[in-house]
Amino acid sequence: MVAGSRLGHRVFLLAGIAPLATVVWAATKVGEIRDGGTLRETINWVPELGITVDLRLDGFALLMVALVSGVGLLVFGYSAKYFDHGVESPGKLAGTLVVFSG
Repeated sequence: MVAGSRLGHRVFLLAGIAPLATVVWAATKVGEIRDGGTLRETINWVPELGITVDLRLDGFALLMVALVSGVGLLVFGYSAKYFDHGVESPGKLAGTLVVFSG
């Protein structure tokens, strides 16, 4: 991450915005999913070939999204303190963690 050289170990807090946004998004979907509902989204990716991306969000998927994103958020928060000193390039490490968590 470009901001890593300027922010130092605080770059992990910046990187934690992505899992935080995912947790907030998941929290907004609880009401729609709670009573056994399912959200579906279809995206025409390559219409000429008939290739679509079909996304489905049900109760279990919502639980997994919230769990994985919540743990990711905790990892970034912990990393901000843990890598306080001694990390040569915190931005590169934070970027790697973002790619891994994605």
